[in-house]
Amino acid sequence: MFRRLIPLTALMALVALPSAARPDEKAGPKAPGLVLRLASLDDLLADVRYLGDLVGRGEEAKQAEGFLKAKAGEKGLEGVDTKRPMALYGTFGPAGIDSTAVVVIPIADEKAFLALLANLDVKADKGDDGVYSVNSDKIPVPIYFRFADKHVYATAQSKDALDKDKLLAPAAVLGEGRPGLLALALRIDQIPQNLRDLAAGQVKQQVENAKKQEQPNETPAQKTLREALMDESVRQTTALLRDGAELSLRLDIDRKAGELSAEVSLGAKAGSPLAADIADLGKTKSTVAGIVGANSAMSALFHYALPAKARQALDSVVEEALAKFVKEEKDKARREQGWKLFKALAPTLKSGELDVAVDLRGPVGNGLFTMVGALKLTDGAAVEKALRDAVAAMPAEQRKMIALDADKAGEVAIHRLTLPKGEDDGYRKAFGDGPPYVAVRADAAFVALGDGALDALKEALKAQPMTAAPLRFEASLAHLAKTMAKDQPRAPQAAEKAFAEKGSDTIRVSFEGGKTVKLRGVMKAQVLRFFHLMEPQAAP
Repeated sequence: MFRRLIPLTALMALVALPSAARPDEKAGPKAPGLVLRLASLDDLLADVRYLGDLVGRGEEAKQAEGFLKAKAGEKGLEGVDTKRPMALYGTFGPAGIDSTAVVVIPIADEKAFLALLANLDVKADKGDDGVYSVNSDKIPVPIYFRFADKHVYATAQSKDALDKDKLLAPAAVLGEGRPGLLALALRIDQIPQNLRDLAAGQVKQQVENAKKQEQPNETPAQKTLREALMDESVRQTTALLRDGAELSLRLDIDRKAGELSAEVSLGAKAGSPLAADIADLGKTKSTVAGIVGANSAMSALFHYALPAKARQALDSVVEEALAKFVKEEKDKARREQGWKLFKALAPTLKSGELDVAVDLRGPVGNGLFTMVGALKLTDGAAVEKALRDAVAAMPAEQRKMIALDADKAGEVAIHRLTLPKGEDDGYRKAFGDGPPYVAVRADAAFVALGDGALDALKEALKAQPMTAAPLRFEASLAHLAKTMAKDQPRAPQAAEKAFAEKGSDTIRVSFEGGKTVKLRGVMKAQVLRFFHLMEPQAAP
């Protein structure tokens, strides 16, 4: 069964692909608009065995690999070269359905490959032009293939794509080096303009229909904001279809480095508005990204600013919310203090910019953690004054919980909070009994809690604006295992076993701009072993 899998799968896959184009002129090979590269069969099997070992399924993976190798002789797996990568490439036709799709499989022996097809009861007839045609009751459309450059090239419906003057050399499709587990490249700029226009029109129509739908309890200002955000989605989609260049996806298992990775990236036509937007993402400055410390167990950064039209709509939503609060709050004192605080925060809310960072550090020698958080403010001085006024207006018992000016970092006052009495043992086990601290700088608000919170806050207050990715998340599971113990009792023990090597416990996700816009996730392979070891059926 397994010895028949690869060639038959390649042929059957073509059934679902667009039929080959019939161009009007005899041109040379066209650069592919779509390329899908796959690792060699040997690499795929090695990856399966590697992952199997990590999750306690190594023996099953070895058995499957042994069975396949037993079926492969010196000439490869029934004529297929298992040491070289495979690929699929295609070009786009004006009507979409007239596009080409060609599968490229490395061959070790042509006769053995033809014998395999015969064993599958698939009859292949060779034409005078060297192209084989395949007709079988098992395959609903005609399949064509030819041998060239130690590869078999196969397509469906029409054999035009297999003409010698249109055939792409393996190097032009496969590139150099290992392609990773999977690499997909789509040239958006090669999709016919009429098809891109059609897609953009469909998106715009769907959005227009959604804008007409009434939302429960939605105010006019909220509706304007919702519609502005929808219009922005149409603008971005149109820009993508108009100015997008290459959209790529790459999945990889790096056994040597012990990493699993996934990456999606998008490039744009040089000099286009989309290219400028992507470049601007790479220049984004964050006010609070610098708070992440050296002993970070987990950190998250997020920075986003609404487009101009949406910010204008947001202004009305903020004013509307303020008016509603004043109207509905019956307690005069609370209404006055709430209004002052709301007014102080209004410039930040109206800016439409969210720049926030959180950093969890530790555990230290005593097993405790420290958490630091920061949020960019438009007018920190106004927020500080509003907070002081609010504290002054509190009942005496509540004022005792807040010690204003408990400390200072330069010109910035630091305020100490008192934890309310309670039975939150989980919090105290993680962060201890020390008080949280709060400080408001001219451009940001900061909070710190847990072990060494005061020193951590003073350090964070030194952070200056810096260029940073709009989104970044990092976690060290060896550090976090203790906090997981309440819900996952096996976590500490699993971490000790899985993460014997320093740095083998990390997960990273980032979204960034520059020459391309890129979303990338990287996970150390031992993380899979960690989660496996937490399963009840895993060996202790």
